[in-house]
Amino acid sequence: MRPVCRCSDVIIPKKKLPVQQLGIIMPSAVMMEENFDKLLDQCETQELEAPGGIATPQVYAQLLSLYFLHNDMNNARYLWKRTPQAIKSANPELTAIWAVGQRIWQRDFPGIYTAIAAFQWSENILPVMEALRAQSTVSDLAKRIQSAHWDM
Repeated sequence: MRPVCRCSDVIIPKKKLPVQQLGIIMPSAVMMEENFDKLLDQCETQELEAPGGIATPQVYAQLLSLYFLHNDMNNARYLWKRTPQAIKSANPELTAIWAVGQRIWQRDFPGIYTAIAAFQWSENILPVMEALRAQSTVSDLAKRIQSAHWDM
């Protein structure tokens, strides 16, 4: 029997795709489960195994957004530094992800929302950005509650 994923009371068979395809199309089961940890591991492996040491723009975009989602600012920064300038320049989505990360670094919650809303994300990145927005909303709310509590 094949493993299944329950999402909105619908049973969907898990699809297993080779790691090489993850840079182009994110597997539907991974998307629905929001199994970002597994996807992060797969993207890191794909970057390490990339021919010539240079991964696809999609791999860099997924990795960068996942690092931000996991609040792994050091790995995000090092990924940005090792991403070839030609790939950064030719991919506005990658630059937009970096702009979101800069707002996260500054703890600029309104800026995070604005940066996320300002770009039309690809289907590979959209679920990560939605999770980032939700995570930022919770963080912003916690910060406001803490601030209100201390102001009393």
